[in-house]
Amino acid sequence: ARLRDRAAPAGACREASAPRRAASNVDRDPCGRMIEFMRIVRLRGRLAAGLCVLAVVYSAALLIAVAVIPAVDGQTLLQHGGAWTLAIFVQPLLVSGLIWRVLQRRCQTGGRRATRAAWTVAPVYLVYSVVGGFSIAAGALPAALLLLVAVALTPRPPAMRGPTIAAA
Repeated sequence: ARLRDRAAPAGACREASAPRRAASNVDRDPCGRMIEFMRIVRLRGRLAAGLCVLAVVYSAALLIAVAVIPAVDGQTLLQHGGAWTLAIFVQPLLVSGLIWRVLQRRCQTGGRRATRAAWTVAPVYLVYSVVGGFSIAAGALPAALLLLVAVALTPRPPAMRGPTIAAA
């Protein structure tokens, strides 16, 4: 049954003597708190996805800046450092894309591997961006912070949270 189909009728919250079945969280709470909880979960998921998109956009802008904006003696960093510079500055884009995909998988399936991967890659990448911030990871810190917050906000799918909707 869909969550909307299980919503309480108008005025049910005011009826203190109305008999209720305790088969699920929705049945125990006819006032709509479960529906509000699902809205919050959906909002967290959208916010996490938005942060991942922002990290990808930032990483792509960083890569474009390396290739276009003159930095050293009138040369771009790409011209000055060659292909190695490209290899270094593509890392935030690759990690952002990877974490975005892992978080999509976590949100859709609730897989433990996706959860472990996200909670492993994001902090490691943050440490890498801080430690290497003055050399090989220059510019990666904003993307790493955005991705770590996105990992923290990504919700599990409703089926993984326990029984919330009674079987019809």
